[in-house]
Amino acid sequence: MAAMGVGHVAAVHAAQDDDKTLDVKADGESDAKKQEHVDARRRKIIEDAKNAKMKSLWKYQIAVYDFYHDVNFEQSYVQISVAILIFANFICQIIQRQVDPAYTHSDDMSNKTLWEAIDTVFNVLFLIELLINAYGSWFWPFISQGWNLFDMFVVSIGIIDLLSLMFDFTYPPQLKIVRLFRAFRVFRLFGRVESLKKIIDTIWKAVPGVINAFILLFIVMSIYAVLAVDAFGGIYQDACELPNPPTGALTSRHECYGSEYYGCFTAALYTLFQILTGESWSEAGVRPILHYFQTKNADVRNAGDSRGDLSTFGVSVFFVSFILINSFVLLNVVVAVLLDGMSQSDPGGADDVAETTSCEMDGDSRPQYAKDLDTSMRDLNKEVLDLRGKIDTLLKMQQAAQVPGAAPLEPS
Repeated sequence: MAAMGVGHVAAVHAAQDDDKTLDVKADGESDAKKQEHVDARRRKIIEDAKNAKMKSLWKYQIAVYDFYHDVNFEQSYVQISVAILIFANFICQIIQRQVDPAYTHSDDMSNKTLWEAIDTVFNVLFLIELLINAYGSWFWPFISQGWNLFDMFVVSIGIIDLLSLMFDFTYPPQLKIVRLFRAFRVFRLFGRVESLKKIIDTIWKAVPGVINAFILLFIVMSIYAVLAVDAFGGIYQDACELPNPPTGALTSRHECYGSEYYGCFTAALYTLFQILTGESWSEAGVRPILHYFQTKNADVRNAGDSRGDLSTFGVSVFFVSFILINSFVLLNVVVAVLLDGMSQSDPGGADDVAETTSCEMDGDSRPQYAKDLDTSMRDLNKEVLDLRGKIDTLLKMQQAAQVPGAAPLEPS
């Protein structure tokens, strides 16, 4: 047992070192080639570590790994089947929320047996699929993949569902939110479908730059929110205290407009976010403030505020500048950073990959276009030498024939 543990630990450290080496060697390769190398490396790690385990328990590990990852098949039959299973579960969840939406939040249990049976079938199938994957890839090749950890989390929620049905207990109120994570099973498709996985990986590589852009956007919005609380948080305050508040003083929820929309930092920040999205922002977020400073009804305004075009102009400048800076500038910066990060995730493209691979094969570190130019120059020099040889031969034949009227020519 001690030898088995030492060998297993050594295999894990070797796997980590091999992954680092693989990352260095595969910088110039395409994503498909990288994935092939990664899969081959993981399979070799499992095969090497198998000798350090109890052979009676792990003797089928390589066969299960090959079966689950479709190593011996031209098509990914198992992975496609798992993707279909995940998608079918998602469709069933949609149907249940459409035809029986009250099942999850009411006492109507008329279809309880049907939905429990469907959940049980999918939970069992997902559990079997996870056990097969874990057995074939255990240990480091399994836990080193983020999608496998996500699968474990989602399937564990299904196991809790199974236990609740078997032992007839209900979720505690604090854990009922855990059941909501069952809807995230569809995200497992991103780890099974290669095209979806590439999109997620590309976006993930662009996340650091996008986060910085979002931080800048949030800071600017926070500055405007602070100014909005000071400028607009107290409007309509006196009018709301009247027995019959004038139009605009109260919102549709019978709250004072200023305190509900701009009364505190979080309220002002959300109102500015609503303005940024363009959802009824003018009528709900700006027009009542303009009306406050434009109306001739003095009962609308507070005692210290007066009607004037200067205040209206200031409100207009505040919100127009907010839209211009945040909507037209900073949001486009976020999009630009996202596109830049996505393009940098594969900076070379297919041509550059082929070029790099060719350079590595012949031991020349120069770009492919430089090597092609040298080849063309060598071919051109060879053709020039052949042409000069033919010209010399013709001149010699002319001199030997002594053509009348022709002056002797010296060969070049």
